[in-house]
Amino acid sequence: MKITQDVRTQVEGTRQQSQLNSRGRKNFDAMVQSQTKQLQENQLHQLMDSITTQGGKGGSFPFVS
Repeated sequence: MKITQDVRTQVEGTRQQSQLNSRGRKNFDAMVQSQTKQLQENQLHQLMDSITTQGGKGGSFPFVS
């Protein structure tokens, strides 16, 4: 009987750990996706600002036709 209880305890512990790992993995994946999206948006905003700044500088030079 003692062997059965020991095995059951090990199996239950493994099952609980697996569920915790699965939830932790999902939370981590969601965090990575969120941070990636935020980084991409920031980079796009910086690029648009840079393009706007460069466009303003280009307008001050006369072009030869």
